[in-house]
Amino acid sequence: MFDAGTRPHYRAGQRAGTVDQHFEYLGRTLLIPPTVMPITPVSRHLGEAVLAEVRTTDRVLDRGTGSGVNAILAASRSAHVLAVDVNPDAVRAARDDAERNGVADRIEVRHSDVFDAVDDRFGLIVFDPPFRWSAPRDRFEVAITDEGYRAMTTFFREAREHLTPAGRC
Repeated sequence: MFDAGTRPHYRAGQRAGTVDQHFEYLGRTLLIPPTVMPITPVSRHLGEAVLAEVRTTDRVLDRGTGSGVNAILAASRSAHVLAVDVNPDAVRAARDDAERNGVADRIEVRHSDVFDAVDDRFGLIVFDPPFRWSAPRDRFEVAITDEGYRAMTTFFREAREHLTPAGRC
């Protein structure tokens, strides 16, 4: 069975204890609570892709927003961004980080399990999915685990319903 305790991102998050982590990332400032996935060395790849892909005319959905980083990056290009996450701590962090980065007027943040609280269509959906099949043991692990790939399966089954005709993920 998968032991998240042996994984470096999990260990890094657990080491943070009860202290928020401060990140300067692609020109943005983030304050991430210990129960939300921190910025990792590979985060930059998705962040740069978001900056390259978002069009000014896009309505953007950032699914699994975490600290809101990709929603914040999208809001630097688009005036209409919806950020959703199943972790209530991530929802709060995303709202605070959007405010901290001066884009709160362009980002709406909602608590949502996959598309439960999403009824709109988007030109672009950004999703940094949980990548382990096991059940989460705590709020931090919600960002990296997806028991039986339930959330990912739901996402792929329903994503088309939330895209405009020319929309992309």
